[in-house]
Amino acid sequence: MRLRARIPPVEPAVMLPPAICPYDNCQGQFFKDHQLHCKRPLRDTTIDHVVVYRRRCLSCGRTHRVYPHGVSRAQQSDRLKGHTVLLYTLGISYRGVEDFLATFGHRVDHTTVYRNVQAAGEAARQLRQTWLHHIRGKVAVVGSDLTYVRSNGEQVAVAVAVDGADGMMLDIELLDNQETETLKGWLEPLLKLVGAEVLSSDDQDGFKAVADAAGVSHQICRRHVTRND
Repeated sequence: MRLRARIPPVEPAVMLPPAICPYDNCQGQFFKDHQLHCKRPLRDTTIDHVVVYRRRCLSCGRTHRVYPHGVSRAQQSDRLKGHTVLLYTLGISYRGVEDFLATFGHRVDHTTVYRNVQAAGEAARQLRQTWLHHIRGKVAVVGSDLTYVRSNGEQVAVAVAVDGADGMMLDIELLDNQETETLKGWLEPLLKLVGAEVLSSDDQDGFKAVADAAGVSHQICRRHVTRND
């Protein structure tokens, strides 16, 4: 398997000011420079500071900072966050990531690594929801299956849903059990979200109940029929 990763760059010379005032209850679109050339320390893999500036909203009178591309209010850059998430994804523990980066002079404690991973996971879930909305009506058949893996000495149910036409992964979820209500809570919203017409699975009663609840047809996957013969 080949794995490719895009680490966010840091571009100190590229400033991306918001088009609308970032404060709640203000939609101001006109601003005035308030403080220029503010030097700000930064945790990054390459640079140790960037230059930011402040500007004042002419509608609400409050000021806000404008950061270079790849930099935010956080002490660490998006690039450093990307490295921590990538290392964790490759199987290194939170403390292992902390120790690994420390050898290169990058100070990131394991708690920060954990927060970076959680934030990346939430962003991925939001992107997935957007993508599923985008493909609505293009997925006629959803294939679903359950498998089990051992985690911390216990069997964990892993539920998988794919596009029945091309095998594209739609969702993967860890379930507490394989009970019908648990399957419904996971799979029924997905079927409705993509506008599926058919659910293909094994002959487990729970999947048939999910299909009925979602108002779609249910068919037994040929692979499961062949395997069980």
